[in-house]
Amino acid sequence: MSKDAYYFSHDSNARNDVRMIKLRRMGGLECVGLFWCIIEMLRESKSYTLDVVTIEDICYELRIDVAKFELLFICELLTQNDDIFYSKSLMERMVHLDKIREQRAIAGQKGGKSKANAKQLLSKKRKEKESKIKKEKVPKRNFEVHPRIEIVFTKWLEYKQARRETYKTPESTELALKKLVKFSDNDPHTAKLIIEDAMSNNYAGFFELKPNTKPSRGGAKAPPGHFKDVETETITRK
Repeated sequence: MSKDAYYFSHDSNARNDVRMIKLRRMGGLECVGLFWCIIEMLRESKSYTLDVVTIEDICYELRIDVAKFELLFICELLTQNDDIFYSKSLMERMVHLDKIREQRAIAGQKGGKSKANAKQLLSKKRKEKESKIKKEKVPKRNFEVHPRIEIVFTKWLEYKQARRETYKTPESTELALKKLVKFSDNDPHTAKLIIEDAMSNNYAGFFELKPNTKPSRGGAKAPPGHFKDVETETITRK
């Protein structure tokens, strides 16, 4: 059951209405209770009306005389129109309430459409931005890079990303790689030592190794603490 399935408003001083006073005088509080039961039944009806032929059944259900039900018409608390009856007061209140709900529903639909359009526009702009980024060309490389240097350089990029110090543009990334190639003389082992040196000293970029730490071209082993060659490392892990 929805929160306001059987909601209806009424005045807090309804008992002081002259029609209610007349009803109490003629039928007592029992008829007052009968009236509010009928109002609830009318509220539950989609049209806020009930068929006249149901009056006897209603009286049987509520264990009350039909004569007392007739007092509701006599006191002008209910109105009969051909084969139906209703409460004018309830009808007016519910028609007003339904109108407000309809207006709110229309406003909600418009608001929903506005939000949907805003989301679509935002999504479109995001896609355009992503498309623009994809279309950005990586600078044409004008230097040679050993394949294994590219592998160790990827490790460096991951290290930078973990520190939230990523390169801002493809151009700056290429320049960093070019510097690594220059300082290492395009030698993978030397490039690894340079990267290790940068990591251990918290450098933001690369610096040329000191003469006493440079490996010989003959393939001398790396000083203690330096990581091994990529291929050697891969074989060891396997």
